[in-house]
Amino acid sequence: MIQLVKDEDPHPVQPEKIKLHRTMGLRDMVALGIGGTIGGAIFVLVGLMIDQAGPLGAFISFALAFLVMALVMLPYAELASRYPLAGGGYAFVQVMLGRHWGFLMGWIYAGSWLFIGSYVTLGFGGYFHQVLSRVMPRVGGAPPLVSTLLLILVIVSINLAGGKFFGRVQKVIVLLVAATLVAGGIAGLYSAIAGLHGATLSHFSFVFPHGVGGILGMAPLAFLALSGFDMVATTGEEVKRPQRTLPLAIFLTLGSVLLLYLLVTAATAGVLAGHEQLSTKTPLADAARRLFGGMGQQLIAFTAALTTAATANAVLVATSRVVFAMARDGLLPRFLARVHSSTKVPWVAILVNGALLALLALSNAIGLLATVGSFLYILQFVLLLIALMVVRHRSRTAPSFRTPAPALVLPLALGGCLLLVVATLYTSGPGGIGTSLGWLMLGLLAYAIVQTVIIYLYRKRYMERGYAATIEAIAALKEQIGNLLTEPQASLEQIQATQTHVAELKQLRAIQARIEELEQLRTAQARIEELKQLRSTQARTEELEALRAMQTCIQGFEQLRVTQARAEELQFLQTLEEVPPSFL
Repeated sequence: MIQLVKDEDPHPVQPEKIKLHRTMGLRDMVALGIGGTIGGAIFVLVGLMIDQAGPLGAFISFALAFLVMALVMLPYAELASRYPLAGGGYAFVQVMLGRHWGFLMGWIYAGSWLFIGSYVTLGFGGYFHQVLSRVMPRVGGAPPLVSTLLLILVIVSINLAGGKFFGRVQKVIVLLVAATLVAGGIAGLYSAIAGLHGATLSHFSFVFPHGVGGILGMAPLAFLALSGFDMVATTGEEVKRPQRTLPLAIFLTLGSVLLLYLLVTAATAGVLAGHEQLSTKTPLADAARRLFGGMGQQLIAFTAALTTAATANAVLVATSRVVFAMARDGLLPRFLARVHSSTKVPWVAILVNGALLALLALSNAIGLLATVGSFLYILQFVLLLIALMVVRHRSRTAPSFRTPAPALVLPLALGGCLLLVVATLYTSGPGGIGTSLGWLMLGLLAYAIVQTVIIYLYRKRYMERGYAATIEAIAALKEQIGNLLTEPQASLEQIQATQTHVAELKQLRAIQARIEELEQLRTAQARIEELKQLRSTQARTEELEALRAMQTCIQGFEQLRVTQARAEELQFLQTLEEVPPSFL
């Protein structure tokens, strides 16, 4: 039996299900995941982590962060194999918890990556300015904000070109970045082993500068540096063999990034030492300058620019698919779900998200954007874990991948995410908390307005069509649902169609009840009008009766007056007869 969503919010259904084409394979997904995960953090945070936790302490921080991330990654991979849909986490929550929670999840997820993406694009502007200023010192490089806006324009164009094209571009960029970082990491380790350029293995000691607190304090930074694997699931409808490809791409993404981060951390720790060297904003570039001179520093700056560009590209892919899925499901305006006829990409959603990225980047508030993005990013995992608990309780089907030891993994993952949410709020400050809560409130307000308009228009249409048309639509939906429920093995698309039909059936039932209520009101109103007419007639009759009685009374009075006058006349005549003749 198909498990349906228990959702009390009826909603309109679109006549045709808009679908994306499956054009991307495992390598495209891994490139998307690695490009979204390796952001500017690795180029900035490595030095800070080594300075605060020590070289070995930084490894421990990464290990702790990987452990928490793995606890989240396993349930995420199971959800991705169960529901390979456009929208990723939004689609998971919407299917299992219903439209209200689905919208909240989509709003949080899209918001997290929009804020993070705008911060990343600003980072690109800084790196690109640095590269151009060294390549063309007379020109001085393009202003960072101009470079940021140009990057957004470029990635929007790449995404509009289609899934195959941006997949190829993403693979090329990720390959170049990974090759540069691996080569630099190997060179750094070799220099430390051989004692070249001042690098030495003596930096690797068991000394933790700030003790256990320093290690634990760097673990959240390492967690954020490992974030991004979830972008893979947002393109579920564009992936070939998604039940197998998505979980495998998630595992390969996180494993590859962890190994790369550990290699880069080890190389940086072998080359740099001391607070002054490690506390710089460009630790990798400084390490490359020590090893390879100015050319090495420029190469790392160029690599950082490529990395942030790849991350921005992956962010636009993820956010546009979430907005597309929400619009297709009726949670956002329908025009956002338009798909280009030739490239088969959600072009309106891409343009809108590109505009939002540019708008947020214009604020130039890197710290605030990163803080809000981090809070929203961690918060979305809470809803995802709850959704998986619900699906495990309701569903009897076994996906291609299941979370091992769910009784242990799911509570630990949920508890870890909640602790990170609280810690992020504690360190965000008033500005970060206000902006985060403001984004959530804006989403709830937008949802209420959009749903009110959609439901009003939908009900108005059926109210105009009348009771008979509504009953016919209800009967047709019942037949469609019955046909789907009789399928021995329903596909995911059939499950979604069933849930959609059930939601529309609830809406039509509500309209039917409203029409019947209006009919009763009209009957009652007609009865009231009839009673008013009867009362008016009765009052008129009573008035006529009163007039008749008054007329009768008046006639009686007239007769009495005539009789009285006649009596007086007779009396006068009698008096005249009694007068003596002599008197006359």
